[in-house]
Amino acid sequence: LFARHGEAAFYGAWRGDHCARDFKGLAALGVAGFSITAPHKSEAVSLVQETDEEVQQLGAINTALRKGDHWQGWAFDGRGLLCGYPHLKDPGHVAIVGSGGVVSSVLLACRAWGAKSITIAARNEVQRTLLAERFGVQTCALEGLGRRGPDLVIWAVPCDVPGIVPKAVPGACFLDLRYGRSPSFLDRMRALGYRVHDGLPMLVHQALAQFEVFTGRRPAAADVVFLQELLKPHVTE
Repeated sequence: LFARHGEAAFYGAWRGDHCARDFKGLAALGVAGFSITAPHKSEAVSLVQETDEEVQQLGAINTALRKGDHWQGWAFDGRGLLCGYPHLKDPGHVAIVGSGGVVSSVLLACRAWGAKSITIAARNEVQRTLLAERFGVQTCALEGLGRRGPDLVIWAVPCDVPGIVPKAVPGACFLDLRYGRSPSFLDRMRALGYRVHDGLPMLVHQALAQFEVFTGRRPAAADVVFLQELLKPHVTE
């Protein structure tokens, strides 16, 4: 997108393992803004000085922008979900697998979609309980997922965990928030009867939101098409 619009900017990868130190390092290099991926989204909130109401509600960010002597932080994962998967409205019962930094955004998106009930299934009992209490949803261990019969399963963990997802009820969908991976896991979900989607639409639409923050330029419909065509070889539908 930077090149497409003639922006004098570069977007690359910074591989760090210490969030606070990485913020200082990026600032020392003169980096004006960056994306934040798991597992740093929650810790990064404490490192920015200006946020909006959504970030304060979520307790996580995925975007940082340098403004003078301070950092601004945003959370665009929820926007990526809502814009990327409008067909998932009114999902009935939703099962979210995972309890990491993106799950708060997933929970708000499910509410916006009109989910009738939500269950968080995760190995980390403390974290899933905190999320359940904070957002007023149900919780269970991963092994309990099979008893829930969800209309929508949202996979928010970085690894495959075979054998825990129940056979699909009629019309059920499976959304894997990962992208650019081997399709074998989603093939298993298809075999269970799910309509499957991967995480690229979410990636595209949160990227468009970041692009607007970084450049002040509002993306056009043509930019959506551009990214979709660029990434089409990796989309799993």
